[in-house]
Amino acid sequence: MKFSEIRNLIENRKLVLPDFQRNFVWDSEKMKSLYASVLCRMPIGSILTLKSNDKAFACKKIGAQTRKGQIKIETNEEIDYLIDGQQRLTSLFAGFTTYYFKEFKDCKDDLASDDLKLLWFLKIPAIENTDNAIKDFFNSKKLSFLNELDENLSSSDVKELVECKKISEIEAARKTLFDFSNTNDRQKIVDYCTSNHDGFYRIPIQFVMDENESIDIKNSFRKILAIIAEQFLPEVTKDKKISEEEKNDLKQNWIDSVKSYFKDCLNELSLNKIEVKNSNKARAIDIYSNLNMQGVALDVFDLIMAKVGKLTDKNFYEMMIDYIGKPIEYKQELLSSVVQDWIKISGKEYNNPAEIAKIVSDKDVIEQTYINVFLNVLALVIANKNRKVDEEFNPDVIKKEKILNLKEEDIFCNAEKCCLGMNRALFFFQTRCGIRKLGDINYKAQIAVIAYFFSDDKYFTDKKIHDFFEYWYWISIFARMYPSNQNVTILNEIPRFENFFSRIIISGTPIALEYLHNHQKDVLNEKFYSNKETLTMCKINETDKIPPAVMTNYICQFYLSQGYKDFLTDENLNFLYSDGFEIHHLLPLGENKKIGETTKIIRKNKKLPYNSPLNMVYITKKSNGLIYDMDFTKYSQNEQIKKSLPNVGCNVTVDDKLTIDKFLENRFSNLNADLNTRLSTLYEVLKKDFS
Repeated sequence: MKFSEIRNLIENRKLVLPDFQRNFVWDSEKMKSLYASVLCRMPIGSILTLKSNDKAFACKKIGAQTRKGQIKIETNEEIDYLIDGQQRLTSLFAGFTTYYFKEFKDCKDDLASDDLKLLWFLKIPAIENTDNAIKDFFNSKKLSFLNELDENLSSSDVKELVECKKISEIEAARKTLFDFSNTNDRQKIVDYCTSNHDGFYRIPIQFVMDENESIDIKNSFRKILAIIAEQFLPEVTKDKKISEEEKNDLKQNWIDSVKSYFKDCLNELSLNKIEVKNSNKARAIDIYSNLNMQGVALDVFDLIMAKVGKLTDKNFYEMMIDYIGKPIEYKQELLSSVVQDWIKISGKEYNNPAEIAKIVSDKDVIEQTYINVFLNVLALVIANKNRKVDEEFNPDVIKKEKILNLKEEDIFCNAEKCCLGMNRALFFFQTRCGIRKLGDINYKAQIAVIAYFFSDDKYFTDKKIHDFFEYWYWISIFARMYPSNQNVTILNEIPRFENFFSRIIISGTPIALEYLHNHQKDVLNEKFYSNKETLTMCKINETDKIPPAVMTNYICQFYLSQGYKDFLTDENLNFLYSDGFEIHHLLPLGENKKIGETTKIIRKNKKLPYNSPLNMVYITKKSNGLIYDMDFTKYSQNEQIKKSLPNVGCNVTVDDKLTIDKFLENRFSNLNADLNTRLSTLYEVLKKDFS
C-alpha cells in the first residue's frame, strides 16, 4: 500500500488502531532512522491488519495515548484493525505530515509521546558553510538538487542531515502546538528554515505531503525553497553572464527538483499489507509473532484488552494492576504455626502475595507469565460459568482462538475474580511450596488449576483443599506425573478434583486422593529423573544420564518451604526473604583451595557428581560471597554452617574424608525421608478429613 493510500484510509476511519495497552514507544532516534530510510527509498517493512465488520475493539486515533483520542466506528462495512505496524505508521505520520498538529491542536497532552510534537527537517548546507567535512549530498549549492538517487547514498549519511526540533526551540516559551492554518505560525517555520543556523538551512519534511492538500502549506513550502535558492544563486552565477529570466529558471528548476525528489520518495514509500480475516484472529497473532521474533510479541491479551476497552472509560490494563495489587484476606488456620511465626518474626504484614512475587514492575508492567496464566484462568472460569449441568469439561477452552472469542462482557465481569484467584494461588505456592515467583513454578498449568479453584471462596477458605493441593504438588514434581503434554493432562485434573471436593468416595476413600496416593510410590523413584541412581550420579558412566536441571529447584524449594537459617548470616530463609537467593554447592572440592576457585571449574562439567541437584541449596548472596573466599578447611569447621546443614537434609560431617558419593547418598536418604514424611502426614490428614 502507498503511504498516501494508508493516510486516506486512516483519516476516513477505514484503517483504525485498536486501543491496546501498549503506547507508542519509539524515540526520536528510531524515528530519524526511519525517515533516513524513506529518503533513501529503502524498504521499511510491513503492516498487519485484521479485517472485520464486528466493531469488536475499542479504537483510538493514531498517535493517541491509551484511552485517549477515542474514535467510534460508524460504518457497517469491513474495516482494517491495525495489529502490527503502529510504531512505523505513527512515526511516518509524525515526520511526513502535519496530521498531529491538526488532530491534537486542542488536546496535545493526549499524544502518546512528546516526540510526536517535534518538528522535522532535512538540513541543507548554507552557502557560507565551507566545512569540507560536511558533504552536500544533494548538490544544493550548485542549484542542481539531486534528481536521481545516488546509489552510494546511504541511510546513515542521510540520517546525519535529518533533524528534529522542539517547538520551544523554534519559538521560545511556546507551549501550544503550531497551527499551520495560521499565517503567523507558518511564517515562523519559514523564517527558521531560511535562516543560517549552525551553517545549515532547513527543508520542513512535514510539509511535503501536506503540500498536496493545503494551499497555505503549499505556498509556505515553495516560499522556503525559493528563499534558499535565492541564497545559492549569486554563488552559482558569479562567473556567468546570465539574464534574470535564466536566473528565475535556475531557481524554479531547483525548487521543482526538490519537490520532485521528496514526492518520489513518498510515492515509492509503500508498506506490504498482510491482511487476516476476522474469523482467524489466532493466525494474526502467529504472523505477528513471526514478524517480531526479537521484539515484544503481540499476544491474545492485547486483543482481549482492546475488546474490553469498549465497555469502560478506564484503562483496563490499569484496572488489572489495581486488581493484582489488592490485599487478600485469609484465615490464620490456612497457615502452619511455623509460617505464622515467620510472619511475626519478619515484622511485616503478609497480605499481598503478588507484591512478594513482583508481578507488577516498578514501571507498571505486568509480568508476562502472569498474563498468560490469567488468560487461561479467565477461560476456565467463564467456561465453568457457562457449562451445562451434564456437559463434560473440555481443556480446549484455553486455546487461543477460544479465548479470542470470549464475550467482552464475560471478560469484564470476571477479570477481578480471576486476579483474586491468581493471587490466592500465589499465596498457596508461597506458604506451602517455598516458591515466591511464578517463573519458579515449572508446570504453569498447575497455577491455572489452583487459581481456577481458588477464585471460589469456598475452596480457598478450606484448609483441606490447601493440604490436598500441597500433596498433589510434591507428588507431581518428584514422581513426574506429567512427563508430556502437561497443559492438557494437568487441566484434565479439574473434573477429577471437582468430584473429590464434592466428596465422591469409593470403598471408603475419595477416588482422587487414592489416585494421587498411587503415584506417591514413584516419588524419588522415577528412572532417569528422580531415582537414587540418577540423583546421586553413581552410575553416570554407564547410563550417561545427567539429572534434570529442574530437580535442583525442586529440592531447594522443598527445603525452603520448611525454612532454615542462612549459612553465614542471621537471616531466616523462607518465602518472606526479600532479596534473591543464590545456588550454593554444599560440598565443594577440597584440596585446601578457596571454594570460589574450585566451584568455577566444577560448574562447567555437568557430569561431575558435585553438580548433582543433591549438592545444592539456596543461600543469600551475602553468604555466598563470604563462602566464596573461604578455604575448604575453614568452611568445614565453621560452627554456623555445621548447625545449618541438618536443616537442609545434610546430617554428615563435612570434612576432607567425606567423599561426594557418600555425601550424595546421605542427602538422598534424608530428602527421601523428609519428603515422604511430609506426604504421609498430608495423606493421613486428608484421608481422615474426607472420610
